[in-house]
Amino acid sequence: MVKKYIQIGIFNILSLSYVTASEFDIELGFRSDYVTKTEEIAQKKVYYTLEYTNILNDFKINIISRGYFDFDKSKYHDLWFDEFTISKDYENFSFLLGKHQVNWGESDYLRVVNVINPINLKDYYLSYIEDYKKANSSLWMFQSEYTGNDWGSSLLIIPDFESTVFPHSQTGFYNESLSSYESIQENNPNKFDIKDISVALKINKEIDNYDFSVYSYYGWNHTSLITSSLKKESFRRKVLGVSLSNTIGEFVIRTDNAIYLDEKFQEINYGTSEKDSIKNLIATDWNDASHSISLQVLSTHILSYSNNIIEDEDTIEGTFYIEKRINNNNIVFSNLLLNNFSTNTGINEFKVKYRYKDNINLYFGYDSFWGNEGILSGYSNQNRVFGYIKYFFDIES
Repeated sequence: MVKKYIQIGIFNILSLSYVTASEFDIELGFRSDYVTKTEEIAQKKVYYTLEYTNILNDFKINIISRGYFDFDKSKYHDLWFDEFTISKDYENFSFLLGKHQVNWGESDYLRVVNVINPINLKDYYLSYIEDYKKANSSLWMFQSEYTGNDWGSSLLIIPDFESTVFPHSQTGFYNESLSSYESIQENNPNKFDIKDISVALKINKEIDNYDFSVYSYYGWNHTSLITSSLKKESFRRKVLGVSLSNTIGEFVIRTDNAIYLDEKFQEINYGTSEKDSIKNLIATDWNDASHSISLQVLSTHILSYSNNIIEDEDTIEGTFYIEKRINNNNIVFSNLLLNNFSTNTGINEFKVKYRYKDNINLYFGYDSFWGNEGILSGYSNQNRVFGYIKYFFDIES
């Protein structure tokens, strides 16, 4: 059966009748941005996401491919497989093998226990907000899960490694300060080497209507640091965490807390220092039929702090999101604010979404940036008006 969900443009796919019990979900889109300071068009980008699912003898095969081509002066393009997995479910147990992403914890945008997959910012930074998976790099792993009456567990064994990816030099979000960093020789863990494997465990339990989870991670910090020998090196990361969430009336209260043991920090004149650090996030969400509000505050504290560390001893970050839905949810007004109060660096995005048809979404908005430190240090002159369109269709057989 083919659902006729083709809206705009021409898109032909060869017959897939030889595939049984399978489904394709395809998203096509086009985005263009106008930078207000330079009065230039910054993006003219066509992109796609293709997800293929097949059930074969109770095994589920899932493949997600993404790609885009920017028609601006850079002509920058990319194509990659975001996910390639095979999984099987039993009564109380399931397993998954393949290239995959895992998001743990109660926070979004602000990482506390969600440290499994590295950040990938080769595309526009706000892809991180619009589609969380677009801004993470998938890793090859084995995942097993057990589900009991009121508790469960998840075990990850990860033989793969990828570094944090920063904006590409051909994009408008490249920071010139990255050029010297990227030119330094990098010493990364060996992929599929047993001594460099990462392991993670999550145990969750429901206690008096509270969702309670504990986490442990022994893996890698995917952002390499510059050592005293002027080489980039990735260091082991050890994280112990706890998360809690509960619904109280129309409010959801959630929290993530973690200690990073023997974490390596970059020193001012190169070299690294080893310190423990603590992260605490508290958040609340409220929803009714036509409104949504979400507030998150994250604090980070470095124990036994020394002044030769680049990062501040204490850091406060926050997000505030508000949404209004009208016309049977066909029109959505939203505003998202992310701010680092320690560096006074942040983003604000105002956006209007219009569901033209079930398979056509139109978006318009304005992104503003401020501050000159941290991950957004190259963005301060990138305020922009944007518009984009998404169209979907499915193919089932």
